Amino acid sequence: MLYLRVDRANLYRFPAPTAVQPNPDPLQPLPGTTGHLNAMIASLADLHPFAGDTADWLIRVARLIFEPLGTGTLHTFTTDTLQSWLNRDMDLSWVQVEPGEQLRATIYEFRPNDTPIMLSKMSLRQGRSVTTPNTSRPQAIAFRDALNARDGACIISQQTNHPALIGSHLAPKRLGDAGVQSVIQRFTDLHAGQ
Repeated sequence: MLYLRVDRANLYRFPAPTAVQPNPDPLQPLPGTTGHLNAMIASLADLHPFAGDTADWLIRVARLIFEPLGTGTLHTFTTDTLQSWLNRDMDLSWVQVEPGEQLRATIYEFRPNDTPIMLSKMSLRQGRSVTTPNTSRPQAIAFRDALNARDGACIISQQTNHPALIGSHLAPKRLGDAGVQSVIQRFTDLHAGQ
């Protein structure tokens, strides 16, 4: 199995939004936080259609999950066994995973570069999303077209029925202006209205 994990001491939490503070600042990790959050546990056979043979895909996915605008790195162990590292913190024997390296059934740990990791929601989903074009193109196009018909245009780009708009990347209109602004600010370099 392949494990993608992060040290819980690097995870910042979001408090619940309120009317007074709709976009609250993240809270620091609780003192004494230990252990790891496994964001992905999968067999190489299940990952191969998405990842191919190198670690490049996993590096990109790890950054998208943990640090969308950052340059964090993946590390893996060089001594002992996978079983021996499952519940242990990484040490100086771990090395950085480089692009082009062979993807292996091992533990990969993401480390941020001076940026706290702020996870807003984790999803345990069995199966594939019907909004992802690579796995279900007709359903993804139908989903995108239905949202465009309902909303009139992408609420961020204001484009209508553009083939580059991907249904799974759309921000739901129900988030409202403040919610969409928060999403834009947290995951892009843009600010709403640009």
